[in-house]
Amino acid sequence: MQQRAGDEWAVRPIPVRVAGGEPCDAGKTPDDRAPAEKGRKLPAPFVGPFARVKPPVAPRQEGRDRPPIWVRLRVRWNRRQLDAALADGVNPAKSEELALRAAQLAEPATRARIAAGIENLFRLATEGPGPRATTAMVVSTFDRHRIASNRPGLAALAARLRGEGPHTVRGTAMASILLDDDESPLYNRTTVDDLEPAVRATIWALDPASQMGRLVSSPLPKRVSESAVNTTQ
Repeated sequence: MQQRAGDEWAVRPIPVRVAGGEPCDAGKTPDDRAPAEKGRKLPAPFVGPFARVKPPVAPRQEGRDRPPIWVRLRVRWNRRQLDAALADGVNPAKSEELALRAAQLAEPATRARIAAGIENLFRLATEGPGPRATTAMVVSTFDRHRIASNRPGLAALAARLRGEGPHTVRGTAMASILLDDDESPLYNRTTVDDLEPAVRATIWALDPASQMGRLVSSPLPKRVSESAVNTTQ
């Protein structure tokens, strides 16, 4: 209801009575209800003119410098080809894919995964499947006698990968190929034992102080794809 107040019209609140109770605050203005709301505890989901509003949260800045999704997908699909190129001494700056793969190989978690795979393999060869070794991490069949005879070198390679470093990208790429490529000396069954020189070359290439990685080609199988190495359009 409206009433005349001098020369202006004013709004008079209309009290609303709930059946069997006192008049509620339906007819009061927010300024009239403010003192009563100060001592009243409102439930958590309460939404209204007196509910506290949290300040907006700034957007997360994580991942701003991450490569585009299509670059990450190409690295996942062409991981072996990129490792072969890096193991052969190709400059990681040649393409976005090579740069991303080199950054992945430089991570301690990547080196730890390769070291665990190598340790698992020579434990399978000497101890068989069990609590300390599983066939789930092996990409192909292998010669147990050849792996067992090269256990000291494989253990040294795993320890070098787990060490503080520094480690070269080329040496880590060679270790990745040695473990994940089913045509590497770890899995082939040729009459010539080429595992020992491959392991020795990988350990040598991991050391930045040695120029071995720049002077000789990798003894590991090559699976270099031009589409994976060249800069994409």
